[in-house]
Amino acid sequence: MQDPELESVTFRIANLELTVTARVLPNPTASDRRVTVSASSTPEGGVVFSDPYCISERLENQAIAASNAAACANLSLRSLSHLTSRLRGSDSEWSPAARKGRAFRAGVIARRQLDGLIQEGVSPGIPFRNSIYIVLRDREHGAAFWTCSYAVYARAVFEPETGTRFASGTISHAFASQAEAEAYCAGARAQWPQERRQ
Repeated sequence: MQDPELESVTFRIANLELTVTARVLPNPTASDRRVTVSASSTPEGGVVFSDPYCISERLENQAIAASNAAACANLSLRSLSHLTSRLRGSDSEWSPAARKGRAFRAGVIARRQLDGLIQEGVSPGIPFRNSIYIVLRDREHGAAFWTCSYAVYARAVFEPETGTRFASGTISHAFASQAEAEAYCAGARAQWPQERRQ
């Protein structure tokens, strides 16, 4: 039986299908009424859009402006607090909160690039070794994926001629931990992608 309080509408724009579902939450006063919205989209072979945290434009702009460890640590990311305890390693500057903020910031920049906006951004370097690679758009605009293999990552995002320069249009990031990669996906509003091993 369908929920009478649930409203859904689907939009199709080119090869992108966007479904918006809204439900009015029970509230004693009409002036305090809130509407929750969830959205999902699946461009052919691309990233699956997911925004369970309802990220605001204000938080996005704060994240983009966070260009050092202290600013990244100060981002209000309470919805991602479960990731902080999973970040190991010690560094006086790059605390778990700072690393989570850095990854979220990179995801926000990636989302804007996926949406076709001109958004430049280089992640501040950290003293941890990369072990997980997230590719939201590869050279062939195939499906998003994650891998622990640098060789798989390199084949997907670098120009074949050089093997070291990123191909135009690719969107990806490397991280030291899965927790950071999950914060990146949250910032990019991307569902956790499938693993690619070859």
